[in-house]
Amino acid sequence: LWPNARRSVIKEKPISIAWVDTNPLLLQLPTSGSWIMAENAGTEAVFSTSINADQARQETWIQVAGSGHVDLLVNGHIITSAILSLVSGKQLPHLAAPPTPSPSPNREETQPGGSAKGIETPAKTTPTASPSQNREETQPGGSAKATEAPAETTTSLFEPAVLSAYDISYWIKKGPNAIVAAVRTDHGPACLFANGFLVRRDGSTARFETDSGWQIGDQPAGNQSAQSHRVVEFGKDGLAPWGYLSQNLARPIDRSGFATLAKSCMVITVTTIAIVAVWLLVSAIAAGRRREPLAYAMSRDALFHGPIAAGLLLLILPNYDLRFPTGWSFQPKFVIAAILALLAIRLLHLWANGRKAFGLKSRMAQLQQTEFRAVLPYLLLVAIIALGLGLRYHNLGYMSFDHDEYGLIQKSKGIYTLGIPYGLFAGEVRWATTYEAVPYPLALSGLIFGNSEWAMRLPACIMGTLCIGIIALMGRRLFNWRVGLFAAFVYACMPLNIRWGQNAFYLTQCQLMSMLTIWLFYETIRVRPLHRSYLTAASAAFCLTYLSWEGSGFLLPAFFIALIVVRWGEWWWLKEFHLYRCVFFMAAVFVAQYCSRTIASIPYLFLGSGLSNVAGPSLFFLTPAYTPEFYIDKLWLSENHDREEDVVLGQP
Repeated sequence: LWPNARRSVIKEKPISIAWVDTNPLLLQLPTSGSWIMAENAGTEAVFSTSINADQARQETWIQVAGSGHVDLLVNGHIITSAILSLVSGKQLPHLAAPPTPSPSPNREETQPGGSAKGIETPAKTTPTASPSQNREETQPGGSAKATEAPAETTTSLFEPAVLSAYDISYWIKKGPNAIVAAVRTDHGPACLFANGFLVRRDGSTARFETDSGWQIGDQPAGNQSAQSHRVVEFGKDGLAPWGYLSQNLARPIDRSGFATLAKSCMVITVTTIAIVAVWLLVSAIAAGRRREPLAYAMSRDALFHGPIAAGLLLLILPNYDLRFPTGWSFQPKFVIAAILALLAIRLLHLWANGRKAFGLKSRMAQLQQTEFRAVLPYLLLVAIIALGLGLRYHNLGYMSFDHDEYGLIQKSKGIYTLGIPYGLFAGEVRWATTYEAVPYPLALSGLIFGNSEWAMRLPACIMGTLCIGIIALMGRRLFNWRVGLFAAFVYACMPLNIRWGQNAFYLTQCQLMSMLTIWLFYETIRVRPLHRSYLTAASAAFCLTYLSWEGSGFLLPAFFIALIVVRWGEWWWLKEFHLYRCVFFMAAVFVAQYCSRTIASIPYLFLGSGLSNVAGPSLFFLTPAYTPEFYIDKLWLSENHDREEDVVLGQP
């Protein structure tokens, strides 16, 4: 579910969503492990263990909690932020809090179970006192000879413990790996609680946790002897005084050590040297084989780096998408693909042509001498298209899907599994019997950008913008640039077309395909004999139009009438064999679509009338759903047409 996460809006305020670099298993797996401490219960202790990895940089996670400050090391690399020196920390005295007047002279009221003199203040504790003595001095029932201290300054001596997660995959090597945790506390014994897991190739996990199998290393303090002690396992998660540990998300790990920085600099330096060496070597070979100056070959070879560099820069963009991990672009397969592309593109040296290059320069010179008046219509068309795109793209994903949009979107998801749009009806697969071509752009957009209102409506927005350019070119073709630009501007700003460009239903796709079909058919019949290429393209465009909406089948009789009108009194086109082939192809698609609808439908499962019943020519009065009053009721007897009826009938 996480790769499909998208930004939500609650009360018109966007909620910040960011990629969480945490394996869900950290939250799914039950907490395991035990609290451990050294046998001598010292305030400082070093715990260590070893885990075995199947491969280098195997995905490994660890969660650590301690009774004080914890330093975690993996194979000698420090993971947590470094704390102050332990030796210097022992030499810092703990100052007692300044005394404040007690609200009650009776000490027994504020310290139940304590003596009349109160407890001993921490100022009486010397740095060399043992932990056991400190624990006795801080209990409520302390010695009667101790000095009195105010009750308000008494706080818990145990710091709250939090289970912090770390991704240590970067430092894992194949075979045994040493994990060391150093714990330092100001009061009480140094305790550690940890668990983790390694993710195998098959998706299973190998878990490790703190138990009596861990080892105690040398004490880091200089005043204590370097002697090993046995690990004591004294409780599970939930043990007082820490209780059940809360989990933190994975913290960012600082990899800016000298070794990592030196390695990164070395990789960048070696890569730069290799690219320059290959550039010089290939340029020299190409210049020798083609007998041209080395500068020409180097310039041409340098241009070959442009597409590769642009592709790598575009590859960084998914890192800013919430549906991709932060480092998604930095994968070995992309690096290998870039290297192979950089080597393969140099084969273009073999097809380089000096004459073509000279011709390109001359063409660029001609373009520079072109009058601005000839370029102005194209600039205005680009501006109108940009205006139309902005109007359609604005708040593209603001509204939720309506029922028509969602029906097609549900069917488009079937393309990912069976390759055809379908839905489940009564537990069975029922393929789409209308709008068959519409779900494919939706599936492509969803595959690239994910499933959202914006992504599902993006194809309609693009097709609606393309319609602006087609209308402009059709107007120029039929009349002139003025007519074409004016028609394109009207279409770009028409509210109904803008609404269609923001709807994932069939409307915009059917409109785009219809425009292409009409334009291509006009280009077909305007010459003698019929233009075969345009006729083939018009036939294919009509099939896509018909599969976008069956009602567009009425274009065929319109084309037949247009052909007779344009070629009035001419009958030579009846001898065009290619025309009959195209008609046969369109008829085959027409019949196949109706057969598919008939096979998929269940008789008398749906009864009623609607506009879809007149999608094609038929003797409709023979069908069970025949309602002759349908158009009269919908067009003339609707409540919103009462005033129009009065005007037509001449009533005041």
